Amino acid sequence: MCPLSVRNQRARVAWALALSAAVPAPGAAAAPIARNSPTAYTLALPQLATSAAGRELLEYVVSCALPAGVELESAGYRFGGALGLAPGWLHAAPDEREQRAISACLLARTNLHGRRVEISLRSAAAGPRAGAAEPRAVAVDPRAVAAEPPAGLRADASERVRFARREGSFFGNLFASPVVAYACAGDSREDRTEWLEALGRACSLPVPETVGGAVSARIGSPTLCGFTYVGVCDARTYVQAGIDYSETAIDVHLPFVPSRGADDSSGARVLHATRRSDNR
Repeated sequence: MCPLSVRNQRARVAWALALSAAVPAPGAAAAPIARNSPTAYTLALPQLATSAAGRELLEYVVSCALPAGVELESAGYRFGGALGLAPGWLHAAPDEREQRAISACLLARTNLHGRRVEISLRSAAAGPRAGAAEPRAVAVDPRAVAAEPPAGLRADASERVRFARREGSFFGNLFASPVVAYACAGDSREDRTEWLEALGRACSLPVPETVGGAVSARIGSPTLCGFTYVGVCDARTYVQAGIDYSETAIDVHLPFVPSRGADDSSGARVLHATRRSDNR
């Protein structure tokens, strides 16, 4: 498991500002990371690691972007890669696709309540596009199987059994101006809100609205973490403002039943994500 934490719903804004300052625009001449050893690299802008907030950002970004076994060194701190969603960042500024991949990972790992939660991250492009958690047979958009998902987003059989219900998908671009962040629901079951609240996961839950005395979730409304809610996940929900995010969207899968998690040494809960460097 790879421990990470985000403790408030404003993290998305902080990420966007820090990423804008730390990362050259696509096509910039200078790469944001420089080689220091065969497996260690140095951040070109070390000031990002001089604050606790900056180091937390780096912990997330490096874990999402770089592969396992690669480390980034900055201001005396080391940050390890895990999922490898944008390995090209070692050599050049991330292009738009890599920006979306990193952004989806950050959004998927956002934890509103600061509780410890174990999650399984998977490529939305390789999974079901609508409804049920783990259906035996589903109609799959041809684009969903066009590309092999990154190794960091593949789950083996035991992980799929343990994390069997799909919370939803997360996608967007935190590098863009303005920032865009979306979330769709993995299913429309009546117990979904209660289930997610019990697990401490709220970022895919839309802010409820009362219309005519009835509580509803409106497409386009903000989620509890400030992302834009786009309904139940299907092939159409991944296309927003003319941009198709289907290849970089990330699914979060959760257990059906909450598990007990221990506090870390600071007394705060942490959000965990499954590391799968050995899965096929």
